[in-house]
Amino acid sequence: SEPAGSGDAQLYPSPVAAGEDLPDVYEDGCQVSQKGTRLAPCVYGPDGADTTVALVGDSHAAHWAPALREIAQERDWRLHTFTKSSCGFTEAKLELPGDGRPYDECERYNGAVLDELTGDLRPDLVFTSSSSLATKDGAASQERDRIEIAAGMARMWESLDEAGSGVVAIRDTPTTRTRLPECVSLHAEDPSECGRSRGAAFAEQDPQLIAARETSADVGVVDLSEEFCTGDTCLPVIGNVLVYRDSHHLTA
Repeated sequence: SEPAGSGDAQLYPSPVAAGEDLPDVYEDGCQVSQKGTRLAPCVYGPDGADTTVALVGDSHAAHWAPALREIAQERDWRLHTFTKSSCGFTEAKLELPGDGRPYDECERYNGAVLDELTGDLRPDLVFTSSSSLATKDGAASQERDRIEIAAGMARMWESLDEAGSGVVAIRDTPTTRTRLPECVSLHAEDPSECGRSRGAAFAEQDPQLIAARETSADVGVVDLSEEFCTGDTCLPVIGNVLVYRDSHHLTA
């Protein structure tokens, strides 16, 4: 990674605008809300593409949509997105963040996504990512959360594998401090002051990494942690790019 604040170019997006720097799937109406259960996929790329890919998961999957769109455009892929707030792609029933109740809407939505992916669509590749801090409904401990969510992911991936789709899991991105754009604005001369240690920035166990080790499916893992962190510090600004729009979502 290039050091924080290196170069003379203006910071992009600006700290003031960062909170609104969302992936296109939001403006295009394809990021399903916590209350939603119906599929609302975005589809990008040519109708006659030889390769079809899908992106599934929560908002941490959605923040990879711009990069995947760019790759799809370069390679003439057709990209289908299936993302829903706080809804990692797992068979395990999650807890709705901030509410504490079972996240039934997520369970129904994921079932519909799996039916779509293993039905008529059957993409060549399915990319998936999600927050490593999700909580399973009724889990006895944080460690059990991770294990049971991972087991649910593995079962979903195995269904995709059986349907003929390859699976690529993208490791969750590092978290940063709260009110990160404000911190960068206050430390414009040295935004590395707003960095976070690698140990604090990554969850002790990412369920996707656990699932990739345990699943019988042939799953590829993309770990981009070295792109966000230099040494022991995960950076808020790389080159002239403000990396985060809040404490855990990337800018688009």
